[in-house]
Amino acid sequence: MSDKKAVIIGLVFMIVTLVLLVLSNVISVPMWLITFIAAIMLILTTLIYYMISRGSKQPIISTLKKAPWNFAPLILGMYILIMGLEKSGIQQVFSKLLENGNVILNYGLSSFLLSNIMNNLPMSMFYALIIDSAPLLVASKATYATIIGANLGVLLTPFGALAGLMWLELLKQNDVNVSFFSYIKKMLSIGILALFFGLIRLSLFLN
Repeated sequence: MSDKKAVIIGLVFMIVTLVLLVLSNVISVPMWLITFIAAIMLILTTLIYYMISRGSKQPIISTLKKAPWNFAPLILGMYILIMGLEKSGIQQVFSKLLENGNVILNYGLSSFLLSNIMNNLPMSMFYALIIDSAPLLVASKATYATIIGANLGVLLTPFGALAGLMWLELLKQNDVNVSFFSYIKKMLSIGILALFFGLIRLSLFLN
């Protein structure tokens, strides 16, 4: 039976964290710092709660064991790659290439595809650099198109978003087999339709 008080503690931390993440630009605090502090505080608060209530600390231990630690090297490696690309100045080259033709289609389609090469988190960081190098008139269209591409990237392959990789890992842990190619086969048509309908709607809205 679940501990209702522990569930309430978790929900309060989740809500507060989400609010702070939404306000991160206003309060000028990086998102990674908000989530890191929230995670540490949640662990400490829950630990203190179990110590006071003399409950078992097993839920904390099992939760930490279930955390996707095997994805940490992938994420760190991708962020290091983005830092290297920033130093090289290649974002300016991409900015000029993506400005040619239909900006919304270029940014939306390329971000959708690139999410599946380098995952949507580092891709979003890289495209933020590209958009910073773009003219002001292009930046708004590029930003919204990139948001669409980044969020729909997981509808092409599970590598398109960290959530997709974590979902596959959870299925594997529960002996549910979903192959990489069967995922693509089932999601490809949905992903392409959702992408193009989203970009068409964006084009109508901004033009």
